[in-house]
Amino acid sequence: MDIKSESTDQSVSFAAWTTATGAAVTVTSATAGLSLWYRRGTAGAKTAISPSDLATLETAHADGGILVVEGQDHRLDLPDAAVAAGVDRVEWGGSATGITIDGGTANIIGQATTGKVQDTAQTGDAYAYLTDNLGAHGAEATEAGGTGDQLTAITTPIGNLDWTARAILSGTVDTVTSNADFTLTSDDLSATDDQYKKCWLVFVTGNNKAVGRMIGVYTGATKRVQFNGAGVRGVFPSTVVAGDEWYLIPTSDVVAGIVGVRAS
Repeated sequence: MDIKSESTDQSVSFAAWTTATGAAVTVTSATAGLSLWYRRGTAGAKTAISPSDLATLETAHADGGILVVEGQDHRLDLPDAAVAAGVDRVEWGGSATGITIDGGTANIIGQATTGKVQDTAQTGDAYAYLTDNLGAHGAEATEAGGTGDQLTAITTPIGNLDWTARAILSGTVDTVTSNADFTLTSDDLSATDDQYKKCWLVFVTGNNKAVGRMIGVYTGATKRVQFNGAGVRGVFPSTVVAGDEWYLIPTSDVVAGIVGVRAS
């Protein structure tokens, strides 16, 4: 999920369920022990969000506003300060008495960045980077004549860098129940439940090529994945077909922007 820096009135989602049973639960501002927060950047401290109840899902944005959407899923209205420029991501979450709250993370994009091109002599790819060396992530750059090295082209789309290198597993779809519920085939899949929860499954072939979703439930015995949330946690936009090829990508790599994933 991407949010443009300095945006106003941004709403996100969180899931809530009873810790003891896993049953969906509705969270309101009156929920016992409710504590919501956001955190900016990798090393940012948690900032408390003061919750209030929204009347309907169509109600205008109100900082800290919350309302159940359906089942576990809730709307949360972030304060504008959460997406101010200066960091590359924002995370949100919370807790309540006897309730597990599963928040989320968004990339903060569209910030002014100083780009550099190395001016020292290079052999092979020129080193072009925006606070990082793209060559280290697999980008190829060509050089042109002139004074110093000049970046003329990046021949690998940055948004598709390192899918293969960053994948922890790959395989194909086996049996499809729905576009949000299907089983996987791979020799290396774990038999442990929720081993891949919150990993991204990204299709590399088929109707959803380059589209990714965050896994909500993984059943080890049957190698079943379910996408039971909203947005990038929910249903794939196009028909999933047996035999479609996929990669599993750690959430940290998607959030850091090392791997590009389309939402639709």
